[in-house]
Amino acid sequence: MVKTHKEPWLKSLLTSRDKDVLKLISLGFTDKEISLRLFLSHRTIEKYRQRLLMKSQSRNSAHLIANAYENGWL
Repeated sequence: MVKTHKEPWLKSLLTSRDKDVLKLISLGFTDKEISLRLFLSHRTIEKYRQRLLMKSQSRNSAHLIANAYENGWL
């Protein structure tokens, strides 16, 4: 079982764009699909994903989504 982090204060650190990207990641979209939906480059979405992982102290996207649901970020 993946250990998640209870970090309610983190939600305030997420920008509106972070939240948009996080929501689309949670829906299973790839970086390329997210970039097309948000009219951003693929590399920009990769950077958002990496920053979300860092902010949430998550090891991978699955852990990121688990943390997001547990902490009410989504």
